[in-house]
Amino acid sequence: MNNRPVNKRKEDELDLSQLFKEILSKWYYFLITGVLLALLTLVYVYVKLPVYQATSSVLVDDSKTSDNFEDFLTSDLFGTNTSVMTEIGKITSKTVIQHTIEKLGLRVEYYNTSVFPIRPIYPYPPFLVSVNKINQFIQDQEFYVTVIDKNHIKVESSYDDDDLPEYDYSKVISLGETISLKKDTLNYFNLTIRPSDTIPLPEAGSTFTFIVRNVNKLSNDIYDNLAAEPFDQDANIILMNYEDVIPVRSIDVLNTIGEVYIDLDVESKATVAALTLKFVEDQLAFTGDRSEEHTSELQSPCNLVCRLLLEKK
Repeated sequence: MNNRPVNKRKEDELDLSQLFKEILSKWYYFLITGVLLALLTLVYVYVKLPVYQATSSVLVDDSKTSDNFEDFLTSDLFGTNTSVMTEIGKITSKTVIQHTIEKLGLRVEYYNTSVFPIRPIYPYPPFLVSVNKINQFIQDQEFYVTVIDKNHIKVESSYDDDDLPEYDYSKVISLGETISLKKDTLNYFNLTIRPSDTIPLPEAGSTFTFIVRNVNKLSNDIYDNLAAEPFDQDANIILMNYEDVIPVRSIDVLNTIGEVYIDLDVESKATVAALTLKFVEDQLAFTGDRSEEHTSELQSPCNLVCRLLLEKK
C-alpha cells in the first residue's frame, strides 16, 4: 500500500539530464533553423522598402485667442481651441490633398522594373505621362514600357476584368506621341508620353511601369499616411507628419500641403473681402440714391411755396 505513492511520484519526475542529451543529439536541426531564419530576415530587409517620416508645422493665425469666457466657449474639454481643430480639418481635407496631387503631379506613378526589388521613381522619371482621358476601370492598372532607343519606347497594356471588354495593347511610339484605345463608343485611355525635361532615356532594354491612379483612392492613401494634431493645448501650431517610402516625396507632400492650405486660405479671405467691399459699395450707392430722392422731395415743397409767394406779389 505504501509503495504506490512512491512509484507514482517517480513516474511524474522529469529527467532533465536525459532531455538535455536528446536535445544536443539534434543540434543540427537548431542550426539549420537559425540559418534559415537569418536568411529570411536578410531577404525581407532587402526587399522591403523602408518607410520615412517627414515632420512639419503650421502656425495658425487665431484672432480669437483671449483669456475670457468666449475663449472657454470656443474650446474643447481638453482646452484646445476649436479654431485649431477646424484648421486641422481644413489642412487634411480632400480639397487640399487633391490640389497637392495636382501640383506635384502625383497622379501618375512611375516604377523601375529593371532592378530588383522594383523601385518607385520620384521626382525625375525617364518620361512624362499626361492624362488626356482614361476610363475609371483602367485607372490603377499597370502600363509596361520598354526602351527601344533614345527616342522610341514600346508601351503595353492589357485588361481582363469583368467591368469592361478585355483588350491587349502593344505599340512602339516616339516620345511625344499620344497613345489611345477606343472600341466603338467606349474610350479606354488617351495618354501623351513626353520626354523628360531632366534626364534622357536609359539604355535600350530598360523596363518601367507607370500607373494612372484614381484620384479619390490616391487621396485616401495620402490621408491615411498623413497625421495632423495640435502641438500643445496652448499654442496655435499644427504639427504634421507624413510617411512615404521615398523621403524626398514625403518632404514635398508636407511642404506642398502647407503651401496649398495657405494659398486657399488667402484666396478665401480675398474672396470674402471682395464680396464685403462690393456689398459696402452697393449699400453706399443705394444710400446715395435714397439721399437724392429725399433731397428732391424736400426741394419740391420749397419750390411750390416760392411760386405762390411770387404770384401773390
